[in-house]
Amino acid sequence: MRHLCHELYQGLKSQLHEVHLAQHPPLREAQECFSCVHTALDQLKEKFAGYDFTPPEEIYFFKQVKPRFVSEQIYYGELYYMHSTIPIEPKEIAQHFKRQLAFIRSYFQRHHFLYTYFRLDRNDLDEYLFRRNAPKVPFLPDKPFIQRDAPFSTLGSYRFSRFKAYSRLKEHLHQQIRTLKNPETATGKARLKWTAPKVALIELTYALKAAGVFNNGQATIRDIATVVEKVFQQDMSQYYRTFQEIRIRKSGRTHFLKRLTHALEKWMDNTDLDGKGEKFD
Repeated sequence: MRHLCHELYQGLKSQLHEVHLAQHPPLREAQECFSCVHTALDQLKEKFAGYDFTPPEEIYFFKQVKPRFVSEQIYYGELYYMHSTIPIEPKEIAQHFKRQLAFIRSYFQRHHFLYTYFRLDRNDLDEYLFRRNAPKVPFLPDKPFIQRDAPFSTLGSYRFSRFKAYSRLKEHLHQQIRTLKNPETATGKARLKWTAPKVALIELTYALKAAGVFNNGQATIRDIATVVEKVFQQDMSQYYRTFQEIRIRKSGRTHFLKRLTHALEKWMDNTDLDGKGEKFD
């Protein structure tokens, strides 16, 4: 079950990546991405609507799997709305983004109990929130409602989808506001020049994504690659294709990370000897 879910999601991410590479205007990109997610959700429902879940599988599916897909749909739907209503006057654009942020903050506050449950990765109420034929739910300060598609929904799955989407949208809005305030950060020269091979930078980028070190693991690979591209002035447009090449290396898939580990351990050994590590300074 998990393998099939993973394959479906990776297929969706590949389609979204292809749309991003086309570099459409923001409104069209959001529309095409939304369409891709809609199709993927139909495929997910077709595969699992009649699936005989075990209780742990059902909780995993409606807590982890389905919200990944639905959050993508919500995210691109919100992006479409945001870009379709963006003001013409440049001075009003920042206020437009701030209003979107205020809405997100209000949503998190309104659903504070479940949002905290989501952020803390709790599981003590999973039996009530992520099973369709759950026991009678105890009192919740923020009791969700079942969606219209009740046979393929649970109390918590849609709310978790919104939390994921809005967390991602919040970071996007903050980045847009920072760019408006400091446009030179998007085009200015980097102070550090990346002199290792680009494939090494892409390997590092994916490692940071895999470790979930940004935004509590909510940052996408595209978000990270975009920042890396700006900071180090490297063309990262082919990061996905390069990653596929890294995956099928016969001589080992993490050359650069192993090199980093070896270099750091050597530096630490040297520091243990003289207290400074000056050979690597």
